[in-house]
Amino acid sequence: MSLKIDFNYYVGIATKQNGYMENAHMTRVVYFKKSRYDILIDRTTIFGNPYKIGKDGDRDEVISKFKKWLNGEIDTDWNQFTRREILKRLPELRGKVLG
Repeated sequence: MSLKIDFNYYVGIATKQNGYMENAHMTRVVYFKKSRYDILIDRTTIFGNPYKIGKDGDRDEVISKFKKWLNGEIDTDWNQFTRREILKRLPELRGKVLG
């Protein structure tokens, strides 16, 4: 049985599209080279998306694959320790500025 997670709700990621921008206590994502951040979430960290644009699809496809992998829907035999660790650590991101 796989666990379905709404990451935008769980982490509270602030984007213009989901209407969270006005809530200052929500998680925000910024460009790490131009803005200050609390937690880096690129591929060098545990939170980084292992699927790559080009090799694994376009931007929307790799984001979708990452969400599906975290939900245990695809590549279920691949790197499950990292998957479980990311899920366990998601609460660390709430209310933070992510770079």
